[in-house]
Amino acid sequence: MSFNDNSFQASKRSFFSKVREISSEASQAYKQKGLLHIIRMGHKVALDYFCAWYYATFKKSETFEFQGRNYYYLFPPISSFLPYEFVCSWKNERAVLIPILWESVKKYLQEKKTILEVGNVLSYIFKIEHDVLDKYEIADGVINEDVVDFKPSKQYDLIVSIFTLQSVGWDETPKEPMKVLRAVENLRSLLAPGGQMIVTLPLGYNTYMDNLLRTHVLKFDKQYYIKRNTNHRWREASLDEVKDAKYDQSIPSATAVLIGITEKRNVNLNSSPT
Repeated sequence: MSFNDNSFQASKRSFFSKVREISSEASQAYKQKGLLHIIRMGHKVALDYFCAWYYATFKKSETFEFQGRNYYYLFPPISSFLPYEFVCSWKNERAVLIPILWESVKKYLQEKKTILEVGNVLSYIFKIEHDVLDKYEIADGVINEDVVDFKPSKQYDLIVSIFTLQSVGWDETPKEPMKVLRAVENLRSLLAPGGQMIVTLPLGYNTYMDNLLRTHVLKFDKQYYIKRNTNHRWREASLDEVKDAKYDQSIPSATAVLIGITEKRNVNLNSSPT
């Protein structure tokens, strides 16, 4: 996977704003948890950045397989524009999910199709040209609306979402565990005939959503699974292998991910019902 000079510009986060952000967080942590906590966290962050440099330098040619196709892991070069979770993609799910979904986005872009991304993720790595919907993140070009209320004047040929829908209604106050169903149904209604929606969901993070998936209340036309190995590498897996997956809060990262695909079939108005 290649990166160019424009890859990180979409985030609009300067080096100095990043320094101010880290300094503010460190100051609050010092007041709340003391100097020893700061030292421990500083050691952890330094190690994470060293590993990020190592992977970006020496492991960037590593690949993984999904649905019979090889993809390069995402190990981006360190940049002051990158949020911490992207720097640490070497040990979390972004290493595999972003490459998989970006291939679909590129294909639809080449075909001049309409694309919606739910959750602002891809713009941190690539220069994007599609619509982005994110309720909370304030950034240039991002539509700040709730996914359940979003009613654009157009339909989309492709809708993608990377680790966002599991937080809908779950990481909000007040909690609305069933809200994720409304979100998925609304997104389905935004698909153009022949359109496709691809969403990625961490298993073990939102226990209510896990139960909706387990009981098939929440389901997709096609469902695939990928599982993290102990060495931070990923492989495609079966449902039986991931059904009891736990979310790893220590990283944080999913240990197993569902990739759900929904397709809106073309309707031939000239055909007779059978």
